[in-house]
Amino acid sequence: MNAHAEVAIVGGGLEGLAIAWSLAERGVTDVLVLERETLCSGMTAKSSGVVRCHYGVPSLAAMARYGIEVFSRAEEMFGTDVGYRRTGYVVGVGDANADALRANVVMQRQLGIDVELINHDMVAEMWPGMALEDFAAFAYEPDGGYGDAYMTGMAFAKRARELGVRIRQKNEVRALRQASDGSVVGATLTNGDVVSAEYPGDCAEDGEDDGDFCGGGAVGFP
Repeated sequence: MNAHAEVAIVGGGLEGLAIAWSLAERGVTDVLVLERETLCSGMTAKSSGVVRCHYGVPSLAAMARYGIEVFSRAEEMFGTDVGYRRTGYVVGVGDANADALRANVVMQRQLGIDVELINHDMVAEMWPGMALEDFAAFAYEPDGGYGDAYMTGMAFAKRARELGVRIRQKNEVRALRQASDGSVVGATLTNGDVVSAEYPGDCAEDGEDDGDFCGGGAVGFP
């Protein structure tokens, strides 16, 4: 069955479903997600689920902070639990990386992230018996913890569907369709169906063969 959408997303993992939900929340509901197997069955299902904001790149740290806000309000936003458990998160480094850790904490606090430097005694109180002699500095995030990537992805899918997003499982993309000027205008599926779209996006997860869709001119989502 041929189809048309304003936005076509290749990949029904956590990234693709999060983008579909985010677009729909912003009023872009003519979205079609194409998943070659079942939702969240690829690398999403293998995620360790660590939740943290400790990144040295400001944009990543800011996105992580927003992610924690979403996790914290998941039941309100999606009507379901996504497995987020707030346990706290500690980063420890040796002498060579102590200055970089302190600089990261300054940057993260400027972004509004709840993080602080803590000492050896405080870490020892959290984890009695842990050998700390090789560490020079520690940073602590009280909102860090763990979540469930599969549950989170399915929550995105549920809410995206409620907002009008279409999701097709067992629909593997064989190739991108290009116009005469080289722009990507859709995709051909392995079953022969054709999907046309103004904005095709590649969200095939790391570790999966995405057919070099971005190289073909699709929008690549990190």
